[in-house]
Amino acid sequence: VKHVVDLWRRIENRHCVALFDSFATSTHAVVCMELIEGMTLSRVLKDIGLAPEESRSVFKQVTAGIAAMHRVGVCHRNVSVDTIMLQEGAVPRAVL
Repeated sequence: VKHVVDLWRRIENRHCVALFDSFATSTHAVVCMELIEGMTLSRVLKDIGLAPEESRSVFKQVTAGIAAMHRVGVCHRNVSVDTIMLQEGAVPRAVL
């Protein structure tokens, strides 16, 4: 777990969930991370849909987040519409 947390701390990109703190007890590993308020991309696609321009924006944001992970040696093994959050705002922010 420590190795994963050390890598996570090195990721600096607004399209990746920020790690604020972490610690371990004798029985648990705990991570304190950014709260993303919004909906999963799967929910948005199902309930609302995205215009072509919005889809391009989300795709660019997701690829920027993945590239930031790759730069520090992280390979996200489960990128899907269910693991991408769209944070509410004038311009939705895609976050992995």
